Amino acid sequence: MATVKTNNPASINNQYQTYFSKQLLDYAVQALRKAEFGQTAPLPKSAGAQSIRFFRFGAPSAASVQDLTEGSAILESNYRELTLENVDATLSQIGQVIAVTDVLNATSLLNIMSQAVKTNGEDAALKCDTIVRDELVNNGDSDESDDRTKRYAQASTTWAELAAASNANGKITAVDLLDSVTQLKINRAPQISGHYVMISPPHVTRDLMNNTDWLEAHKYSAVQGLFKGEVGAFHGVKVIEDTNPYVEDAAGAKGTHVTSGGEIYSSFVMGGNAFGIPALAGESPKSPSVMITDTPDKSDPLNQTTTIGWKAYYCAKVLNSNYFTVLRSRTEYA
Repeated sequence: MATVKTNNPASINNQYQTYFSKQLLDYAVQALRKAEFGQTAPLPKSAGAQSIRFFRFGAPSAASVQDLTEGSAILESNYRELTLENVDATLSQIGQVIAVTDVLNATSLLNIMSQAVKTNGEDAALKCDTIVRDELVNNGDSDESDDRTKRYAQASTTWAELAAASNANGKITAVDLLDSVTQLKINRAPQISGHYVMISPPHVTRDLMNNTDWLEAHKYSAVQGLFKGEVGAFHGVKVIEDTNPYVEDAAGAKGTHVTSGGEIYSSFVMGGNAFGIPALAGESPKSPSVMITDTPDKSDPLNQTTTIGWKAYYCAKVLNSNYFTVLRSRTEYA
């Protein structure tokens, strides 16, 4: 029997449609670690202030300790005086708004409102982390003349020398980390949960973990992580990975985010009380909050748009520049 093969006419294809999966794909989310190592302070409701004042007493000193003679009192003029220093941190308002139309909200296959809230939270976290990062590195300082403690990888002693160095001669080494933490010890920087920490981008931690000294030390250690994002410990320093680094262009554009292959990355080796931030929790009006506006008003009488936004008062302030080091380095990661 003969078989007749027929082709479906093109019009039949109109019955097919693209199937949309409601399972959303993951997108890149920042690993932000800086703020958790700051000294937090609340700004309570009805405090009558828009800034936070941090205090510290003077460091120990032997200058007022005297030899005593039996029966002779210490003169009042020789009494030890307590000194009190303060650092003020002024908060600024930050926020953003996402608008969703009523038609989009009613017909969308995906939960647009839920994603708008999620995106607002992620953007807020990234903005606050960037404020901390820029304060620590002193974004905008063009001549490296501020009082922050700075170190440069390997043999470089200035930013210009590091910019002129090759990636191999400018990458971080275990000695750079050791020198940085040694400086913190000399400065008597307090520790954080019994350790110092280094906050670095993956480009830099990659070079450190590929260093011979690091590899040898970790052959025989099974140290459990203490902090989120921790990749290991060395010389008493917990190494934390963070994906929002301060990147500079080795060609001279400082503070810009570039991918020219000649980047200089800033890592932060720090102890406690290095910087202060507001405590973003509680009933303070300065705490961040998501506000959803979905009622009609004069500007939108038909209630055609719902807005989802957030607002916060935030800042970061260096409390003691001796309690952290800005360690700059190149990278061999390609």
